[in-house]
Amino acid sequence: MTLVDRHVARQFVVTLAVVTTTLIALVVLIHLFTNLENLEAAKGAFAERGLSTFAGMCRLYALLLPFYLPQFGPLTLALSAAWTIARLHRDTEMQAARVTGIPERRVLAPIVVIGALVGIGLGAVRLELLPRIAPQKVEMERMLRGKARLVLEGPMVVIDGRGRFVSVRSYEPTTGLARQVTVIPRDGEGRTHVAELRWDPDGPKGRGWYPQTPVVGTLPFPEGTDFTPDDLEIDNRGTRHLLAHELEGLRSRNPERPDLRVMAAVRGAAPWIPLALLLLVVPLVTRLGRTHAMMAVGVTLGITLSYFALERFLMELAERNATVDPGFAVWAPLLVCASFGLLLWNDA
Repeated sequence: MTLVDRHVARQFVVTLAVVTTTLIALVVLIHLFTNLENLEAAKGAFAERGLSTFAGMCRLYALLLPFYLPQFGPLTLALSAAWTIARLHRDTEMQAARVTGIPERRVLAPIVVIGALVGIGLGAVRLELLPRIAPQKVEMERMLRGKARLVLEGPMVVIDGRGRFVSVRSYEPTTGLARQVTVIPRDGEGRTHVAELRWDPDGPKGRGWYPQTPVVGTLPFPEGTDFTPDDLEIDNRGTRHLLAHELEGLRSRNPERPDLRVMAAVRGAAPWIPLALLLLVVPLVTRLGRTHAMMAVGVTLGITLSYFALERFLMELAERNATVDPGFAVWAPLLVCASFGLLLWNDA
């Protein structure tokens, strides 16, 4: 690594730290002020768990922070790159590099390399860490609303291994009690309803659900259905935060669900989105930064927001009515962005 590389890398890392800290602090303040009216109710819920209000809020935001970082990571990387390049132009360092015969793209290469590494790290956080802490995050958010007991509210609809639809009104993980459970075959005939089912991993008939109230219907319990509490907890935290084996388990039982295919595509694409954005932003901002530093930052913000707006639009189409292929919805914006960026990069 040359002296120039170290200088540019240091400028970018410092800027990235400042931009990330500022943006996350702003998001936390907005979240806090929008939930001020809930603090009184949260105080009682925290107290039931042996936490002060301050300790409870600290734990909540400690759990929220890992979710904020991947969510805003591509934006902070792009803005940090734009601001670093603008500063290099302002301080005539880019001009000095050109005079000494160093190409601009060589000067800016550390920004792209560091951004790619950070993006891969954020992708790992999103894919491996967030699914593991999502249940605790959901629990703390319920406590913020004054609900001390962890109750998964529905209705939640899952599909068991035999292809039956299972609707559950609510589920208490601590007691294993599911309420208002209805099991419906795919043909819609012969549905079974029970007001309360309790999960028992060591029941007299083995692992499964045992009725606590009379069963209305013909389906026997526990052998009649094989859905588990994991299915309910996965459904409750949504398909955005699933481990690979959880997602594959859902896809094997729900091969027709396009939203699961979208999620599978997102797992592959997410780590590369920051790199694609940087490949486009860096050469474009380099051109604008020579004369219009603030415009360069504004263009970066516009490009990033437009990218995610287009991606979200295509993903909505793919999830709702399958008019767009899930793989296309996720990968097309990334590949187009990276392709244009490489064209601009080669001309830099």
